[in-house]
Amino acid sequence: MVNYPPTSPEDIAQLRFVVKFTPYGANSALAERTFTAEGTDKIQGTIASGTYTVTMQILLRADGSLFAEGEAANNPVTINPGPNPTIEITVHKSLSLTIDGDPWVNATLTANFSLPAGHEVPQSYQWKRGIATVGTDASYVVVPEDVGQPISVEVSFSNRSVTSAPVVIEGKIGIYTLAQLTGISSNMAGNYILVENNLQVIAPIGDNFLGTFDGNGNTIRLNITTPLTGAVGLFRSIGSTAMVRNLKLDGTINFTATSSVYIGAVAGENYGTIQDVSSTVEIESNTSTVDAYAGGIIGANEGTISNSSYTGPAISVEATRYIGAGGIVGENKGTIDTCYSTGSITASGGQERSAGGIVGSDFQGIIIKNNYSTGDVSAPGGRAGGIVGSTYQGNFLNNYSTGNISANTGSGTAGGIAGSIQEGEIKHCYSTGDISGGQAGGIAGYSNGGSISFCYAIGAISGGATASGGIVGDKGTTDGVSNSVALNNSVTGSASGRIWGRFGNGSGNNNYANATMGGGTWTDGPNDKDGLAVNRGVMVIGWWRAGQSDLDPPGPGPGWNSVIAASADAANEDTPWWWDGNPSHNRPRLWFEEL
Repeated sequence: MVNYPPTSPEDIAQLRFVVKFTPYGANSALAERTFTAEGTDKIQGTIASGTYTVTMQILLRADGSLFAEGEAANNPVTINPGPNPTIEITVHKSLSLTIDGDPWVNATLTANFSLPAGHEVPQSYQWKRGIATVGTDASYVVVPEDVGQPISVEVSFSNRSVTSAPVVIEGKIGIYTLAQLTGISSNMAGNYILVENNLQVIAPIGDNFLGTFDGNGNTIRLNITTPLTGAVGLFRSIGSTAMVRNLKLDGTINFTATSSVYIGAVAGENYGTIQDVSSTVEIESNTSTVDAYAGGIIGANEGTISNSSYTGPAISVEATRYIGAGGIVGENKGTIDTCYSTGSITASGGQERSAGGIVGSDFQGIIIKNNYSTGDVSAPGGRAGGIVGSTYQGNFLNNYSTGNISANTGSGTAGGIAGSIQEGEIKHCYSTGDISGGQAGGIAGYSNGGSISFCYAIGAISGGATASGGIVGDKGTTDGVSNSVALNNSVTGSASGRIWGRFGNGSGNNNYANATMGGGTWTDGPNDKDGLAVNRGVMVIGWWRAGQSDLDPPGPGPGWNSVIAASADAANEDTPWWWDGNPSHNRPRLWFEEL
């Protein structure tokens, strides 16, 4: 028989469950039995006349990972003499010790094991960093010194101890309390993960965040009402090395500022990376002097924003000079990819004001692609666009808007994608909302030096005294409109056209328009301001691919073959349109849309 408790490697390796008969040795064949695996086993045999009491000794592994249950496991069993008495015993490997808790700083770790009925309780705990003891309570709170180190726990019973496998602590700092969240200001380069949900912040955290903030899918509630200047948001500014991701924000930013402000739910200014962030924060600001730029995610962006959204009720900004209000960004000089906004956007007052479903004002933005907006946009007397209010040298690819866009029919400029565009590009975009402004267009209200191609518009265009068109209202110099389609039911205004209203020195090529469009007397010509008229009923059946013979009048079509796929699954960023030929699907969609 091996020793109990096991003391030698041989004893430990044998893992023997010893069945004792009293009086011992009455039947040597039944005196001992060794179990080597988990499961159920039986002790059977013939014993001599007499009455015997059967008990068990359980020889544990050093890690204490086994126990037994059954007739003789916990209480003695009396067996009467006779042939083939049976004792059935089940062996479990269930006293395994693990560590519960998050493997990062500020997390609370606990020892986790299941104990069989009647098992003795733990006598003591030793938490170890490597071989050094760092705690003796039943739980342990991870500290910064533990990062990168193995943490284990040893639980001691009266006659043995059990040690867990180590957990290596990641280089993250868990945020479990409001104090820990606001305490980020003392270490703006840390690697943080938000664990607690619905923490409320009433003022921006720090000046320039340079680390990583993982929201972990949790929500932070903003309630910022104190008058502030400069950059305003959860953070004031996000640096070029920083990343904020997987975060939800709600609440309100509502205050009157005394000087220029940049306002965004995540930050006033961004030079880093924002991804997978959603905001429902209602933003309202009135500034008594100078400038205001506000966005549902970021006020002023020179970094990258992707896979993010604004679904709040409204963004409304008023200032005395320059204003930019956008569903995602107020002022942009960076990249915005795969974002959307559903809230209403308004910019009012000021000398110059721009409002856009995604971006208020864009200056040499690297690229704005694969975005959409469904909310109404308004910039009375300013520039309003379904995607961008105004852009200089911006690149807009694969975007659409469905909201109504207005800039008043006197002096304002409104477009389904851009209020105004200068020296930039709009390609593979469309709008479906109604557009109204002094300069009004289904894609752009005003274009000067810009390029518009492979676009279409559907909504009614209401122009004022300047110019209105199904695609572009006022078309300036050296710009082109090509391969685009005006499906609008009507275009009205003093200087109007089915494709563009007023023409500078630019060009038009291969543009088509709804033959039944109301609002004016049109002249056919695929390269002219009115485009080539096509019956809309025929158009939606076979118009989108070149070489169709059923056009009215017959013609080569717009030549979208290289950019349109036959199904959503076949479309991608390089072949961005899809149309399945179903007449009820009366127009192409972009590659990331579903019907």
